[in-house]
Amino acid sequence: MEVVLSTVYYASISVLAIVIAMAIVGIYSIITAEDDPYDEQTKRARDKKGRYKGDDPSTPNKNEAWEGGKKPKRGRGRPKGSKNKPKAKKNV
Repeated sequence: MEVVLSTVYYASISVLAIVIAMAIVGIYSIITAEDDPYDEQTKRARDKKGRYKGDDPSTPNKNEAWEGGKKPKRGRGRPKGSKNKPKAKKNV
């Protein structure tokens, strides 16, 4: 009887330790999370009816089509290094 109780006791302590560790990691990730500086800038500007706004060509330094005033940079279209891969030969 004593062996069973000690096994249950140690199992419950290990589960409790895991739960505490997960809570600490979660709190740490919330505290150290950085705000994305491009989060607000990447939204398209909309008019009162909810349609997308266009850019005003008379203001060259500001892009009215985006809320931050600047268009976000586009990422690379294809994966780096995929341009010059050797083609696979077909076995006939």
